[in-house]
Amino acid sequence: MIAESFLMYNLKVAVCFVVFYLFYKILLSRETFHKLNRFLLIFGSLSAFIIPLCRITIYTEVSESSFFTLDELTMTFVEPDRRFPWTTVLMTAYFIGCFMFLCIMIYSMLRVKAISRRGREIKLPYGITLVLTPDDITPFSCMKTIVVSESDYEKNGYQILTHEYAHINGYHSVDLLLFNILCCLQWFNPSIYLLKNELCAVHEYDADATVLRKGIDAKQYQLLLIEKAVGTKWYSIANSFNHSNLKNRITMMLKNKSSNRARAKALYVLPLICLELLLFAQTACVSELNAKDTKKTETLVSVETKTDTTILEKDEKTLSTATSMPQFPGGTEALMQYLSKNIEYPVSARDAGIQGNVITQFTIDKDGSVIKESIKILRSVDENLDKEAMRLILSMPKWIPGMENGEPVKVEFLLPITFAL
Repeated sequence: MIAESFLMYNLKVAVCFVVFYLFYKILLSRETFHKLNRFLLIFGSLSAFIIPLCRITIYTEVSESSFFTLDELTMTFVEPDRRFPWTTVLMTAYFIGCFMFLCIMIYSMLRVKAISRRGREIKLPYGITLVLTPDDITPFSCMKTIVVSESDYEKNGYQILTHEYAHINGYHSVDLLLFNILCCLQWFNPSIYLLKNELCAVHEYDADATVLRKGIDAKQYQLLLIEKAVGTKWYSIANSFNHSNLKNRITMMLKNKSSNRARAKALYVLPLICLELLLFAQTACVSELNAKDTKKTETLVSVETKTDTTILEKDEKTLSTATSMPQFPGGTEALMQYLSKNIEYPVSARDAGIQGNVITQFTIDKDGSVIKESIKILRSVDENLDKEAMRLILSMPKWIPGMENGEPVKVEFLLPITFAL
């Protein structure tokens, strides 16, 4: 079902966020390469949404040979049992949460706009607007607007403007807007808020470093931070002057610059991405016929094949046909009835209108059982239809085994299954 797939996708995204947060917190959060950390935080957060959408397909080639082929079976949709709609409840709760957090983000933007309108505007170079307000507020910036109280501007205007200029020139508000949107999509996931706090801290570290590079006295600037630490922290969409932990900011200002060796730790993100791909990307194992067999496979899709073929031994243990072929208990008609009763047409494929021919290959063992490891998909239609075809084959009861020269033998089959709505 599409809803179930969507919920599973969001769960995978959430786990990717947790893994990436732990990676960043342990290895990189105490380093001083702020711009690189900022890039990694954004890259890692976006990749958490992309990785579960990736599809890794593993192809294995089937050697050229002849196979015994059962007549094509058509699987039609059977109405599933009615159960409590957990999926609907979860989907409803998810979208209500998304809507609520979107409203909070919009409210934050409107509040920033309202505060900006109450003050006196001063146009600065590069399209930046300075808003001086009589209210006793903590300085902050949003996009190309800086809001400062008149008293702060008179006392510490240069330091505050230098700090907020660093935020604007670094497009930090764009980062915050992006993370607010991601928070709307993953509102139930605590790790995304922790990552957002780390990003805000990196913004402040970067802006503080810019202030000190401008020649402002470090002690006076740190005293200003202490003075403003008790002020109100502004809305999530804005870069507040006291947005991050004061102790961490002062510690970062006093810390020696990280070495290039420490910078190389960022490369560990590559194996982390590979690990997440292996764990959370969609994986499909598909067997395909070689070039000489491709034409033969196309024929299997379009017409029903015949069971009168010559005996061809694939190896010492497995035959493509046998003198006495394996039989499903009750014959082919019973096989078709059994599969028709047990079919569970994937709801996601049904809702998407997906149908078509899935060509499967499997081997009946000497005792009549289906060898689990032998089940392969030679022609895929949809991942969920493929899984259902494999499940149907694996759920079969024991067959009457094939016989060759009076001895039971393994026999390999091709079984085209048509899924039709």
